[in-house]
Amino acid sequence: MTGLVLGMLLGGAVQAGGALAPGLAAFVSGDHVRAVRLLEGPARAGEPDAAFLLGVIRERGLAGQASPVAAQRWYERAARAGHAGAATRLGLLHLADALGGPDEAEAARWLRQAAEAGDVEAQTALGRLLWTARTLPRDLEAARTWLRRAAEAGHAPARYELGRLHEAAGRHREAARHYEEAARAGHASAQHALALLLDAGLGVRQDPVAAVRWWRRAAGQGLPEAQHHLARALIRGRGVPADLWEGVRWLRQAAEAGYAQAQNDLGLMYHRGEGVEEDPAQAAHWIRNAAEQGLPEAQFNLALLYAKGRGVPQDWQKAVTWYREAAEHGHPGAQNSLGVRYARGEGVPRDLAEAVYWQAKAARQGFRPAEKNLRQHLHQLSLLAAAEEGLPVLPAPDPSGEGRAAPLRRLGKGTVVAVLERQGGWARIYVPDEHTVGWVRAQALAKNLLTEVLRRRLARR
Repeated sequence: MTGLVLGMLLGGAVQAGGALAPGLAAFVSGDHVRAVRLLEGPARAGEPDAAFLLGVIRERGLAGQASPVAAQRWYERAARAGHAGAATRLGLLHLADALGGPDEAEAARWLRQAAEAGDVEAQTALGRLLWTARTLPRDLEAARTWLRRAAEAGHAPARYELGRLHEAAGRHREAARHYEEAARAGHASAQHALALLLDAGLGVRQDPVAAVRWWRRAAGQGLPEAQHHLARALIRGRGVPADLWEGVRWLRQAAEAGYAQAQNDLGLMYHRGEGVEEDPAQAAHWIRNAAEQGLPEAQFNLALLYAKGRGVPQDWQKAVTWYREAAEHGHPGAQNSLGVRYARGEGVPRDLAEAVYWQAKAARQGFRPAEKNLRQHLHQLSLLAAAEEGLPVLPAPDPSGEGRAAPLRRLGKGTVVAVLERQGGWARIYVPDEHTVGWVRAQALAKNLLTEVLRRRLARR
């Protein structure tokens, strides 16, 4: 470990003499088991640097299995003695899942202690927490103050976070200014963020060539997102002469680093035989990796492979499983395809109500194939008219009548609906005008109000 990194770990100047010296020397040499033996005595005697180093060893598993709980105990000893680096590590541990789940209040307490002592990493983490908190009240002004303080001290990650804060507020020009400063200091995520703004022309003059230059810098530092965008630029010839082979090389690097979008794209390259030899098994391998990480587009693509038997055995049930995963994540193509499976009884029992439910979700996103399918289904459904003004459409039946669930919408008198199924005194309906599917009280629907003319007019919508 270099002296620079060691200095960062210790959070300031270290007095290497006295009782700390032997343990510190063992730590620096990489003999962490011996360092533990030599540091425990000084740490228990109240030496904060010794306690901090023991926390680092336990957190990173440098002398056996990693133990965040043991690290916490040592960090707390050091932090209570005023060690800013230890307080920072405690705050970051409480933000992660390492100690039984995120605890933003505890994280803020320790980060604030370190930030007030001048630790720029703590100032940055506290600033980020104050504008992204989920359980604490957000405080954008305080977030900006802490981030500015760290950025003005030359801390590039804080400059990057300031850029993110401005971008989230739609202030792209200010975001670009902060990103560029951090990017020039070598911050890979800032380089990637600046490239995205340059490519889109947000807050800066559109310049795909400059975007590629920054993506190359970030990709060279191993940032998978930048490697993926650089690959896309090379494959498409945007901002750089098209180079399919180099594009695939960067795509593979990002995919092997576990970046889901790159894995999906690499799988599609194998599927199409673009830049690589066509290989259905490799296509399925990479697309599955991305799908298992929860990428909806990859889940949909994997469903298609199972439906067609490309690179995997043809299996409608597995296709439906992955269509459903993607559909539940809001992918309109998957929602429509899942509806088709229900309409045809492929991999699931035939169920026109479920078909309409999923295709209505896709149609609400403007997915035209779903709208076409819905028009076809309407010929097979019982059509009625809502008879009550302000009739609530609920996400599920409410036999208690307490109205706990918020209505999806309210129907006007005479609104045309299609009945999908009945359950007790409830009816599941589809409302074509907004592609809403939900439940209403069955007695609130007037019967036999639609003529064949109305039926045809509804089917044309």
